[in-house]
Amino acid sequence: NLTPYVRFGLVGLHSELEQVHKQVMQAVRFYAFRDLAREYLRDKLGAKTGQRMLELVMGLGEAPVSISQIRRGQHQLSKLYQGMTSRTLSRDINELAQRDLVIVEGGMVRNKLEVMDSFLPSSQLSAREPE
Repeated sequence: NLTPYVRFGLVGLHSELEQVHKQVMQAVRFYAFRDLAREYLRDKLGAKTGQRMLELVMGLGEAPVSISQIRRGQHQLSKLYQGMTSRTLSRDINELAQRDLVIVEGGMVRNKLEVMDSFLPSSQLSAREPE
């Protein structure tokens, strides 16, 4: 009787498929967020300010980034603000927060990827694991 062996294999396959699905959905969520950011900044993209803010969002990725590291030139995003005052960075971050694209907490800034959840069916929201 091969039933236990087949069941074991199917459980493993199911587990792997769930992991792959989760990874694909995270990537789709991130890339869809980037498209949403372009849309939210559409009115500013003709100016250097808008381009810089879009590059900031694109460069943030999924992990929080220290604002002070950006200011001190210790992060790859610092190059966007070379030759500018720290107020420029603050203004950009504040505007991105007002446009619901970033969250600022404890001196860190991160993309507000949760905004993408409003585009998911409620059945997928309840199935998502906390990040």
